[in-house]
Amino acid sequence: MWKTIAVIVAAATLACAPQPTVSAAQPALQPDALRVITFWMECEECTAAQLQAVVRLGPPAVPALNEFLRNGPPSTSIDPREKAIRDRYQQQQRYAPAHPESRPPMSEDDTVALYLRNYRAAYRSRAAQALRAIGTAEARAALTQALTDAAALRLTPAEVAAIRRALQ
Repeated sequence: MWKTIAVIVAAATLACAPQPTVSAAQPALQPDALRVITFWMECEECTAAQLQAVVRLGPPAVPALNEFLRNGPPSTSIDPREKAIRDRYQQQQRYAPAHPESRPPMSEDDTVALYLRNYRAAYRSRAAQALRAIGTAEARAALTQALTDAAALRLTPAEVAAIRRALQ
């Protein structure tokens, strides 16, 4: 049942996922290119083909990927994700009295914090992977700068490790 709910939530989140913001100083990506990046950032079971689609975008994708590397998913993507997590938790709470073995192991707020932390880490890790695969000097500089700014960006040890792997 949880797998079905997770698939539905993932599909709904992907369908509603916002496009990355691009400043006036950055070359504008076409909507199709932004969709390619979003599919990669939101994938549940990511494939090499999804990464290669981002890589084919080349240097114009670097600013959007750098934004995700530094800041994780946009708040317009986090808010519906948080609602979905809370809804799923409350559904599990309603199910638990008849099925005590399914009682959530932590509080609702702790569950939300854990899932959102993982969501942010996935965005940052995928951005690092894509920047590495693009491989331009600008992409490498974005990775290096994020590593330098790790404390200010409040990167987790796993996120720092993903950036370090991308720089190897």
